Amino acid sequence: MAGVNGGRRRPDAGRVRSRSRNALRRGPQGLLAGTFAVGLVAAGTVFGAGPASAETALIFGGARGPGIPWDQITNRVGRGYYPNANRHIVEYPAGMVYGRLPDKLWPGNDISTDSVGDSVDIGARNLKTALQGTPGQTVVVGNSEGALVLSEALARLSQDPDARAPEGVSFTLFGPPQSVTPFSHSVLSTLTPGTYVPLIDYTVRGPVESQYDTTLVVGEYDFIADFPDRPDNFLALANSLVALEYLHTETSYSTREDVPPQNIFVTVNSKGATQTAYFLPTKLLPLTRPLRDLGVPNELVDQLDGVVRPMVDAGYSRNDYPGAPATGIDPVARANVEDWLRQAGTGLSELPPPQQQTPVSQPTIKLSRTDQENIDKAVQGIKVSPTDQANIDNAAAQVKNLFPGIG
Repeated sequence: MAGVNGGRRRPDAGRVRSRSRNALRRGPQGLLAGTFAVGLVAAGTVFGAGPASAETALIFGGARGPGIPWDQITNRVGRGYYPNANRHIVEYPAGMVYGRLPDKLWPGNDISTDSVGDSVDIGARNLKTALQGTPGQTVVVGNSEGALVLSEALARLSQDPDARAPEGVSFTLFGPPQSVTPFSHSVLSTLTPGTYVPLIDYTVRGPVESQYDTTLVVGEYDFIADFPDRPDNFLALANSLVALEYLHTETSYSTREDVPPQNIFVTVNSKGATQTAYFLPTKLLPLTRPLRDLGVPNELVDQLDGVVRPMVDAGYSRNDYPGAPATGIDPVARANVEDWLRQAGTGLSELPPPQQQTPVSQPTIKLSRTDQENIDKAVQGIKVSPTDQANIDNAAAQVKNLFPGIG
């Protein structure tokens, strides 16, 4: 892939392993948000062990950094969407946003990781291997940087003649860094396709139509997945940065029931695959959440939210017309309309042809050529002879008799 160097590969990078964990706690995402907002930080998550199921979930977690309980987080991702799947964490470097930068600044440090670009490249290759080796119903799940791996893999598989058939395979992306839905735009989607981002060693891809059914789960205000499309709105930008700490990873802990029906939208691409967008509303404004954490009474913070939130919402064009539906074509509604039109067309074809209407004759006045010339002269103010004036008066009387309403 353009702009991705051949990074070092961990010995276990190509393996797929099963894991189950009991401890499920949120990692110190504040460290990640402070490192660099655009850094595909907020670590990945997946699910814990559950009952046996015919469905297998291949899980790609988010960035793996120092102090982050990566396994515990990754085991929790998507549990609300696939509670009974057999879960397998797919290994890949999951590098931090800063990648190898610490090596240049502080040689001999122990916090350097693979770059995001290298991690995505290796992860996409491991995904294909894992997918080909997994029989039956399979869902591939990715969170944050793991979702970026899925985006890269979907692009590659769309052009791969050896890709697994789409039947029985689907992808679910939580907090995707590179995506566009009827509700949102991610941070990387604001860049022109082909743009190389040196910090994360990644080249932005353009939109790709996949042969696989795909689900995108986006949390409202998330800097990574729901970037303000008016970034000059300082409050909206600041709010989205704070949201990295409070809701980026937590989006992957949600369930379908957390998303209201009006925030779910399905589209169908030219390959017949569906893309389902879930837009998860955020109840508490992230920008003022620290006040709540400091013990400020909720009643006071709620009042502040009532003032600040409309200002934040102005940073997203979707809020310009709050009553307007999301853009796109709902395939179910489209099918219903097409069916109605077909029925209507059949019904119309059975109707008798319209009856021919007999034109209603209108009263007419036929003037002699001389009378018409005299009337024209009178209109122009030209004086006529008494005889001609009498003829004009006679024509006027005929008009009054035919149209009594004329004075």
